[in-house]
Amino acid sequence: MQIEFQCKQCLAFITAKQEQKGHKFECQLCGFEQGVPLQGTVDVGNVLEDHLIQEEIGHGSMGQIFLASHLLMNRQVALKTISPKVRQDADAVDQFILELQMGAQLSHPNIVTVYTAGYTDGVYYISMQYIDGFDMNEHIETNGPMEEKEALAVISTVADAMSYAWNDFRMIHRDLKPENIRVSTRGEIMIMDFGLAKTGSMNSVADEGLVIGTPDFMSPEQGEARLDIDFRADMYSLGIILIYLLTSKRPFKAGKSLDVVAMHINKPLPSIEEINPDVRVSNSVKNLIQVMTAKDRDDRFTSWEEVGDAVDRALVSLSKSKKKNGAKKGNAPSSKTIRVAAPSNTGSVRRRRSRKSSNPLGTLLFVFIILAVVLFGVYLKMTGKILHP
Repeated sequence: MQIEFQCKQCLAFITAKQEQKGHKFECQLCGFEQGVPLQGTVDVGNVLEDHLIQEEIGHGSMGQIFLASHLLMNRQVALKTISPKVRQDADAVDQFILELQMGAQLSHPNIVTVYTAGYTDGVYYISMQYIDGFDMNEHIETNGPMEEKEALAVISTVADAMSYAWNDFRMIHRDLKPENIRVSTRGEIMIMDFGLAKTGSMNSVADEGLVIGTPDFMSPEQGEARLDIDFRADMYSLGIILIYLLTSKRPFKAGKSLDVVAMHINKPLPSIEEINPDVRVSNSVKNLIQVMTAKDRDDRFTSWEEVGDAVDRALVSLSKSKKKNGAKKGNAPSSKTIRVAAPSNTGSVRRRRSRKSSNPLGTLLFVFIILAVVLFGVYLKMTGKILHP
């Protein structure tokens, strides 16, 4: 059995025997000497199941993420791997496999697509769609607070995508945060990393007592380690993300992560002005945030469609306010404006909303009119008032 990797000097492909792993190997084309990648390790220049690893682009709690080129398909991908230490943890491997299985179910223009996965040379990997661009955390750290209209466009797109995941698969993310919302160079908003996702039916005893998620954006029920969380936990997180986009600050700060979690559970959210005195936000957006981030999940919106409708109303209110005042109020424009591309599935989402908001009285009235016309025709025929040729 042989291993294939790439020369770091001339970029030629090199084939070595398995027993040569870890030893020095000289490229036959340029003479450059380098080590043959060890079994169970991933390195730049190595080829892993037809994936040429180009550079490391991320590092998480479970392992590394690389930019790779799929040689057969001739496309760039993001390659996610498990670190050697994590591989020794059976639960972590199970979570990694679960991410693959759940991610493979999702097919949506605003959710990163999982292409394939495998296990080779002691390495677990997931090959997924690579999004060339930046995440929302990078954007805010570079450019500061966003304008209301700009931020609402991001929230609307994420809400539509999460509506698809919940309505079609009863799937929740559990770790929505700015770092997991990426913007492509074409302006597409993409949700990443369903690594902590679960379905509404997955109330595993293994999760009991575990606080899962990122403290800065975690819902109160996640902080309480409840097993019966649903889409409203993601809704709370998205509301906190909206606050961050508008203010460039997280609402709660503490030295310890558990203290931040406790604040989300017990402490009222500070106002936008308290979080960032330099920012002014319209009442319609404040009301949207208030409902999305209610401590009691029963006080939040009852569906993702309601979130979308509330965002639409806020955008209409902002447009009316702009026309009335003759100038735009609110946050100063950021130096790098995000132009959000319209999701191609908007029509289907809007149709779901339309069916939900359709008027049953109108339908009954239409049926009644048709029935009346038919009965009147029968009456005329019976009384002989219809002339026959």
